[in-house]
Amino acid sequence: MFSRNLAFIIGINNYTNGISSLNTAVNDAKKLVEILRTKHDYEVWECLDEVATLSNFHKFLSHTLPEQVTKNDRLFFYFAGHGVALNGDDGPAGYLIPQDAKLGDTNSYLPMIKLHDALSQLPCRHFLGILDCCFAGAFKWSSTRDLLTSPEVIHQERYDRFITDPAWQIITSSASDQKALDNFYLDSERGQVGNHSPFAAALLEALEGAADIIPPATNGKPAGDGVITATELYLYLRDRVEIPTEKCRLRQTPGIWCLNKHDKGEYIFLSPGHELNLPPAPPLDLSQNPYRGLKSFDEKHSSLFFGRTLLVEKLDYFVKANPLTVVLGASGSGKSSLVKAGLIPKLRQDNTEKWCILPPIRPGETPLQGLNKALRDAQLPEVAAQNPQHNLAMTIDVWEKNNPNSKLLLFIDQSEEIITLCQNLDERQEFFQQILTAINGHRDKLRVVLTLRSDFEPQVRDAGLKFIPTDYNLGNTVLKNRWHRGRFIVPGMTRGELKEVIEKPTQARVMYFQPHDLVEELIEEVADMPGTLPLLSFALSELYLKYLTRQREAQYRGITIDRALRKADYIELGGVMRSLTQRADEEYQALVNQNPAYDQVIRHVMLRMVALTGGELARRRVPLSELEYPGEKNGLVKEVIERFTNARLLVKGEDTDGDLYVEPAHDALVRGWQRLLEWKLHDEENLLLQRRLTPAAVEWNSQQQAKFLWHANPRLDLLKKVLNSDDNWLNQVEAEFVRRSVGRKSFNTRRNWGVAIAVMLGLGTGLVFSLIGQRDALIGQIKADRQAAEGNLPHLEASLASLRAAKSLKDWPGYLSLFKPDSKLKIQVTKTLHKVAYGVRERNRLEKHQGTVIGLGISPDHSRIASVDTTGLICLWDRSGKLLNHDCFQGPEGWVLSVSFNPDVSSLATITASVDSDGGMGADSIVTLGLWDLETQQQVELNQGLRGWAWEVSFSKDGEQLASKDGSDRVSWWNLLGEQISENQFKGEPQFSMLDKIYSSDGKTATFPEHKRFPSSYKNTLVLDNPSEPSDITIETNHTWIEIAVFSPDGQQLITAGRDGIIRIWDFKANEVTDPSDTPKVSYSSDEVSLDSLDTTLFSGCHSRIIDQVISSPNRKLVATSATDGNVCLWDSDYNELAKFKGYANGAMDVRFSPDGKLLATAGLDRIAKLWDVETKEQVAEFNAQEKYRVLDLNFSRDGKQLAMVDNDQIVRLWKIESFDDLMVRGCNWVRDYLENNPNIEESDRHLCDNVNK
Repeated sequence: MFSRNLAFIIGINNYTNGISSLNTAVNDAKKLVEILRTKHDYEVWECLDEVATLSNFHKFLSHTLPEQVTKNDRLFFYFAGHGVALNGDDGPAGYLIPQDAKLGDTNSYLPMIKLHDALSQLPCRHFLGILDCCFAGAFKWSSTRDLLTSPEVIHQERYDRFITDPAWQIITSSASDQKALDNFYLDSERGQVGNHSPFAAALLEALEGAADIIPPATNGKPAGDGVITATELYLYLRDRVEIPTEKCRLRQTPGIWCLNKHDKGEYIFLSPGHELNLPPAPPLDLSQNPYRGLKSFDEKHSSLFFGRTLLVEKLDYFVKANPLTVVLGASGSGKSSLVKAGLIPKLRQDNTEKWCILPPIRPGETPLQGLNKALRDAQLPEVAAQNPQHNLAMTIDVWEKNNPNSKLLLFIDQSEEIITLCQNLDERQEFFQQILTAINGHRDKLRVVLTLRSDFEPQVRDAGLKFIPTDYNLGNTVLKNRWHRGRFIVPGMTRGELKEVIEKPTQARVMYFQPHDLVEELIEEVADMPGTLPLLSFALSELYLKYLTRQREAQYRGITIDRALRKADYIELGGVMRSLTQRADEEYQALVNQNPAYDQVIRHVMLRMVALTGGELARRRVPLSELEYPGEKNGLVKEVIERFTNARLLVKGEDTDGDLYVEPAHDALVRGWQRLLEWKLHDEENLLLQRRLTPAAVEWNSQQQAKFLWHANPRLDLLKKVLNSDDNWLNQVEAEFVRRSVGRKSFNTRRNWGVAIAVMLGLGTGLVFSLIGQRDALIGQIKADRQAAEGNLPHLEASLASLRAAKSLKDWPGYLSLFKPDSKLKIQVTKTLHKVAYGVRERNRLEKHQGTVIGLGISPDHSRIASVDTTGLICLWDRSGKLLNHDCFQGPEGWVLSVSFNPDVSSLATITASVDSDGGMGADSIVTLGLWDLETQQQVELNQGLRGWAWEVSFSKDGEQLASKDGSDRVSWWNLLGEQISENQFKGEPQFSMLDKIYSSDGKTATFPEHKRFPSSYKNTLVLDNPSEPSDITIETNHTWIEIAVFSPDGQQLITAGRDGIIRIWDFKANEVTDPSDTPKVSYSSDEVSLDSLDTTLFSGCHSRIIDQVISSPNRKLVATSATDGNVCLWDSDYNELAKFKGYANGAMDVRFSPDGKLLATAGLDRIAKLWDVETKEQVAEFNAQEKYRVLDLNFSRDGKQLAMVDNDQIVRLWKIESFDDLMVRGCNWVRDYLENNPNIEESDRHLCDNVNK
């Protein structure tokens, strides 16, 4: 406790020197002295009226108090008299008025800041000052911290902390802009006369016990706990003073403030005559952890959700006003918690509207299942895919009839999973359409809230717009505007909000931080850093767990420890930023030390939990069935999952089908654990292979049919190596799938060789096997070229690789004529040629520059391309990429800072800086503005000696003037003689550097977004928006950094260049037939068989749903059928099944034979038409009708060389049907300029098209 209770009480009525007297100040002081002495055992210094002079104030503050007050005392200071607030540099400057002060002479006043400084020098642990004077609130300009609200129950442990921790508090009777009333009847309705100021009257009541009202009276026990804290005292004074004075239009607002020396203590009075009633704090264990770690807050945790009070209010208002709310924020910004623990509880407590709230949905891999589970839990009808009678809008109709006066909230949490986890495009489409249709039909009743990571917003938004229901009578622009209006951004937390997040949960558990500066250190570590809330919560949770460990150890020794979270534990954790990854490293290292085999096991397990699609890294939910491994490894995997789950790094759960899963507790682990990032970077190819393998293995395991095996898959050889390697990452099902596939392939190989055994017996064994080896090597090379071609789209390497494969097949060696490849190989190469023909975008590549290319120009007739790099090398090229004048020429000397070509590309303006002997630039560098004639290759020096080197240059629109800009953005204007001109003489707007967005003459737009993961190192992405196409084209250009880009005059090509010195020409011409002379005049149609004349049960062996269409081939020997199950089946004339063509999840819409019967065309709702070779049953081509179109009808031309597709906009799109040779011609025509003119082509590639006609 304290050695002494000391009080210094000042009361002044009798002012002189022009200052008006007061009536109650002395009475207030005397009564207060009486109460302090008789009821609270205080030793009191009185300073009344004439004693209260400025000199006595100084003496008391400078000598008496410092000499008398010790560190074990506590001091109460009270002033009743005049106060004044004058304008100061940092707000109102407050003064207390001594009894001998002179009106208007501030030198005779006592500045509150001096009072503050004097009192702060005292050694006592507890201090409470009360100022009852006008403008008393001006004292707050000397304080820093606001007090927290008083707890409803003071536990013994909290009371002990109040006593032992420093408490330096000030209570003021009025604000900095208010006068304190001298005499007012607080209880005038009862006829009482007040002999005290309103504030003093309430203070005296409070100290006699009236302020001890928490907790309220129960079970015959009186209210209060025997303790009056400074905070409780203030709350009582506020209610007793502000409300009555406000009613009489004389508002007086008391305030409470902390001085700099305040910590977690509270100045305390014991309530006179009241026994202490301080219950012990509840015990602490794992269940009482006040922090959520990496988990988000659920509704049941709302009592521990702090720091977002104002944001919850805004979100509540926003949701009520918008049918769709998209809660956007960085990963770790607290989006999910804001809705679940903030918005939802607030809506439930809404007294103005009644809300029905569906259980939160996480989309996962099957978002429709999540939606149906929420509907089931709410006892509402479920939705069915593609069934308008059982959609979400109809379900809400049912709900609305039963709840006419309520609103419905549908919350979709972590909606980026629609992109990262749901790989079924049909399910994505169905989910979006269900939600959009429901919103459209129930805008007054339904509120849909999504939480979405900001980095996935474009993908989710565009996917939603792509899947707009056909009956949705709104355009893309309107829907984009609605999306934009529904965006609710979750900002980072302020320092004050972070303080609440850190401190208030501990206060709820009667705990504290030791030292209190630890709170500021935590704030400092995470302030202004986006996405750190999970890391902060994890670190705080770990601090609590370390406290529990210390508590258990103390209990074993029979002692009780304080309830403090300590800095030593914080340091041991590695701080906030390293607490999570350090914990992951600790668990990893502990297991590896136990058994080195855990290194590989942890890597295999954790890599399966990284999502690879959708852009930025995210966590992946992994079914526990996927983590079943063969042999001893299975036990190790189970131990890893258990250890990482107990460490709160992983969480287990159950999906909507009742299947168990495990996933990282937060994206922060996936994005921040350096060891995992290195594993992912090293094993990315294996990861991509695993994501393809796993669903195939699961399907085979469920069907147990050989046709699902990968015996013909080119990846099988690689998987066989994985199976037999020391780094085998295959799980149990995958391993068995690979073994069966390898066995099946061996069986097929032995069978095929049995047919050819007779031939082999007729030849020399050595020669035979030599030829077979050469055959296999050549086939392997062709397959490798095919894979390289499809993997390098849309770049020129794809064209070259496809032509290599085609040329190898076309020029099959004569000595291998007995060992020709399977006919399917030619079909596969044809398919690759077709895919490259329609998928490659890079038309040419110009390579000569060594430095960064910073300037590009194209002549108006597109006959000439000009380029210049930072070394001053200037190159002129013709349209085919051939260098004009046989070589480039050296332009300006020094370092080229900026260039600009004039409109007809005959002149080049440059800004160059001289370099020193080391090749560098400095403050003394001379900057020159120059003009070059590209025909004569001569420079005209315009202006030399411009100091500074951050300069840029631009030609005017007509090429007759120049503009230059310095590092301070000052612009100068020049004619071509080097004379300065006025801004008004310059034609158009100067473009000093490449914009992030450029425009073509025909309305195209190109943008160059920053790299998401390495924005400072890479800028290599090109996004083309073509208004005539429904979706953007995105290309990873293979530049490291795009410095400059220009459209060709007709807008059909885009040229890019950058730091790698390479110039790439991209061609965006459409591949459909555009020449009217090529358009077929007469279409051909297969013979369609009436379903009425057929027994459709004949086709039940191939189809599981309704038959849509039956057609016969031109020679009547074949029949093709399509059905709503998405399959197309081929039959002979006796209806024996010959083949099944799969791949239309939304149902096959149309089927057609070609006029010669050799090809079969199929199309479905997924916008894709496919061509199949009837003989080999292999797919030979694929035509994509673009994202917003659906193929409704197909027709071949009479000559079979074109395919007409009718889409849902009734637009006919024409595609050429090309043979193997036709596609080789097309491919060669595409790359011929590149092969002839690029100096870096391999000689073998340069002759790829020598024998191919143009």
